[in-house]
Amino acid sequence: MIIMNKTPLTTIAFPIVDDDGDLMLTVVAKGTFDIVPGDLARFSAQPSPIRITPVRWDMKNPSSVRYEDDLAPFKPSTDVIVNATAYAPGGKPLPLWRAGVRVGALQKRVTVTGPRAWVHTPLLGWSLTEPVAVRQVPLRYELAFGGEGFEENPVGKGYLDPAKIDKSKAIPAPQILPTPPLHAALRSNAELERGLGGEVGRAAGAVKSVGGAYPVEGFGAIAKPWQPRRARAGTFDETWAAQEKPSLPADFDMSYWNAAHPDLCVDGFLRGDERVTLTAMHPEHESLLFRLPGQLVAVGLVHGSGFRHGAPARLDTVFIDADAMRVELTWRATMPLFKVAVKSLHIAIGSLQSVGGAS
Repeated sequence: MIIMNKTPLTTIAFPIVDDDGDLMLTVVAKGTFDIVPGDLARFSAQPSPIRITPVRWDMKNPSSVRYEDDLAPFKPSTDVIVNATAYAPGGKPLPLWRAGVRVGALQKRVTVTGPRAWVHTPLLGWSLTEPVAVRQVPLRYELAFGGEGFEENPVGKGYLDPAKIDKSKAIPAPQILPTPPLHAALRSNAELERGLGGEVGRAAGAVKSVGGAYPVEGFGAIAKPWQPRRARAGTFDETWAAQEKPSLPADFDMSYWNAAHPDLCVDGFLRGDERVTLTAMHPEHESLLFRLPGQLVAVGLVHGSGFRHGAPARLDTVFIDADAMRVELTWRATMPLFKVAVKSLHIAIGSLQSVGGAS
């Protein structure tokens, strides 16, 4: 099969078998864009490759996923994944602040704190120290709630067996927490800073007792072996081995291929021209605004018999690398294969504005 691709996109195509046992072809097309504050993202001169395996932050030791692979055969909705660092507004150290992302109507916020820990004293028992003021916090699952043996995030901090606690050692607490509704007067990070005296306990109080279970907060990709993603892979038991193997289990959920945090899986698919706001994720812009580039991607197949057919590709992954000021958009199409071999695959790209995109 010849791939005819005269676009700036990087592509890959591979055969799959669908739930009905029919042979299909998945086509993946990825565009890499530079973030331009206040404007449309623009095609980058250095496009990212198609990734065939996940890339962790630390490839030698257990760590969270930096880049998910691009080989999902299908995604039922758009993933929004963000790699970023949270920067204290104003550039001066703060004990806590809020950071977040908004893409179109989808948004997520968290509260980040400086380092703090549970400490034990004979008279007072366990208490949580005040967060240390810092200028920045990496938004990685290593700083979210979790720890060894915690299936939702085995690389985080704060999870432990209360029966095995060493009271002589401080226990690091998670630094990426849910953002509860704050006092009505505290509508910005600057107002939050001025009102810290009464708000530390509210905004950072999601982690109170040592040994408790708390939400795993973050913006990055969820690894395939982690829950709740792993559960969506279905049941690989003796019945599967005897009756269904090598097909996927009957209870396999296609949302398994979605790698984003559950809060960042879109209900449906993004168009690709949405406005994006990154809050406290850039050292110079407390609110970094830009817009997705508004591209439309289509694919077409030419079979050996001369039969031709095509389809639009869905934008199913928006990966924002705030530290590198880049955004990767991935479109995916799944097309039927027939008994006659495919002669060529064609990739085309155009502007959404030409088909009624938002102004």
